[in-house]
Amino acid sequence: MNNNFKEFLQITKKLNEEGIIPLLIGSLGLECLTKANWDSGDIDIAVKGDPRGWAAPDEDRVHNWDTICSIMESMQYEMTDLHEHAFDDGIHEVQYGVIDTFPDFAGIAVNELEEICVDDVRFLLPDIEQYLKIYQSSYKDSYRADRTNHKDLGKIEFLKNLISGKRY
Repeated sequence: MNNNFKEFLQITKKLNEEGIIPLLIGSLGLECLTKANWDSGDIDIAVKGDPRGWAAPDEDRVHNWDTICSIMESMQYEMTDLHEHAFDDGIHEVQYGVIDTFPDFAGIAVNELEEICVDDVRFLLPDIEQYLKIYQSSYKDSYRADRTNHKDLGKIEFLKNLISGKRY
């Protein structure tokens, strides 16, 4: 279990205590699912929020934002970017997104996501096909493609091969 995943579990345990069951996405979630190393540099979490996503005002986009901020501050995190809903503790970077954008963004209904339980910590995790939809949709986003230097292409190819039964 890598250090980012351990930290995700600690954060998620506190979220669970407040009745929040987050979605683990990004490279860390893909690592959790596939056991392949994607060099996850941060922790991407999606929670309930405004289905307009980026179109919603920064301060209103994520539901339970005050609670999330309190949790992160109690864990010695500092908010570094309200627009990105990003926190940093000097070791880990954590960003919060909105799970309610997934139906429009990637064609994934929230109730189709699988709930996982690790060490009594509950979170949602996309399956292989859902991850493929997420990365294909993300790749179409020019802002993300420019920011990630098109790293999503390798993940898309990996997921397609995994689905088709090809092994590495």
